[in-house]
Amino acid sequence: MKRILFVLFGTFCIAFYSCKTDKTKTTKVKKGHVIAKKTDAEVKSDLDNLQKEMDAAWNEMMASDDQKIENLQTLLARIGRDKSFEKSALTELLTAQNKIKAQRYDRQGVASVAAVDAYDSAQIKLMDATYEIVEDANLSQRDTVAGKLVSQIQEDDSRVPIFRGRYDKAAKAYNQYLKDYQPQIQKLGSPYNEMKSAPLFVEQPLL
Repeated sequence: MKRILFVLFGTFCIAFYSCKTDKTKTTKVKKGHVIAKKTDAEVKSDLDNLQKEMDAAWNEMMASDDQKIENLQTLLARIGRDKSFEKSALTELLTAQNKIKAQRYDRQGVASVAAVDAYDSAQIKLMDATYEIVEDANLSQRDTVAGKLVSQIQEDDSRVPIFRGRYDKAAKAYNQYLKDYQPQIQKLGSPYNEMKSAPLFVEQPLL
């Protein structure tokens, strides 16, 4: 749950979903939540845009994680160039690094706190072990590239709650829209009537 606590705070700050509408065109009011009357074409366009926003947030998050993994691999290669390191310890880290991406959750796996935590724990363990080797050997001072890689990996890792918060914000807006216009969406045909709610890192109640 190490990162989930940070995600809770980040999501609280940025995941507020507001729906601004023209009250003269409303058909329902649910607990103060105003739902505007829209044409089928407008609903389709809105769904397309919400899907794109959610996809963009997810892809940005995955690209950052991919870059972190790549930088970690490069850092381990820099460590391997230094003859002072124990070969068996480095081999163990390289093996773990090569397996890390396969352990990553997919978009449906976000619904499983255990799966997300397992990936986070495996990645944190790998990064911490790598940092320990770098620090013990004072490698950052002897190899400026290694030092920059450590800083970049740490910076990318600190942004994980932000990326997850952005994704949750986009996914919640998408889920809310599906709920608000569900009867109308069911009449739009494929692929709109096949759209399902997206899992979130931090579950948030819909209006």
